[in-house]
Amino acid sequence: MSTFAGIVVENSEKVRAAIGGLVPNAGLSPKSETDPPEPDAGHLLVSVHGGFSVERDTTELAAELAQKTSSSVIAVMAQTSADAYVIEEHTEAGLARRLVYSRDGGGWSQPDGPERPWEGQFHFALSRKEFTDHLIDDEWSDLEVQRALVAFEKRDVSLLPRLPTPSIRQLHAFLESLGAAEPRVEVDRRGLVARWLGM
Repeated sequence: MSTFAGIVVENSEKVRAAIGGLVPNAGLSPKSETDPPEPDAGHLLVSVHGGFSVERDTTELAAELAQKTSSSVIAVMAQTSADAYVIEEHTEAGLARRLVYSRDGGGWSQPDGPERPWEGQFHFALSRKEFTDHLIDDEWSDLEVQRALVAFEKRDVSLLPRLPTPSIRQLHAFLESLGAAEPRVEVDRRGLVARWLGM
């Protein structure tokens, strides 16, 4: 079983300062005045260890960062034992997009908000071979696999016969494609007892 929750945000001085204001000891500032400032490039991954509701904690932090920085923030949450995945994009105006997959809930839910440019990057994050093997493991028909490979080559989600089941490997490949494979900051919203017990 694996649980993962985090937010992906652009790596800029404004964003690092906002994270520093929300997360004490984030370690995103230069260590001394003589250290050169970090260049504004790529994305940062902030992992979130939640309290009673890691999904709520992650969503709230993403929404707050989007408000404070006037930038797009992507929240990702995964619970592999239940095959449950949530991906949200927050902007200054609020929730822009929410995708939810739950095996127990019957698969993909109706998405909230209009389609966003990063969705192709997410659905086609795996290599062609991994993508194909994943579809075959999910018992897609030969015709469905052929149509999905056309969509894969064109990076066009609308050409998929249906959305593939997500996987933790796909989620990590998506984060890697954003340059945010490893967390730079950890936010721990668990209570003292939960932290002490390692829960």
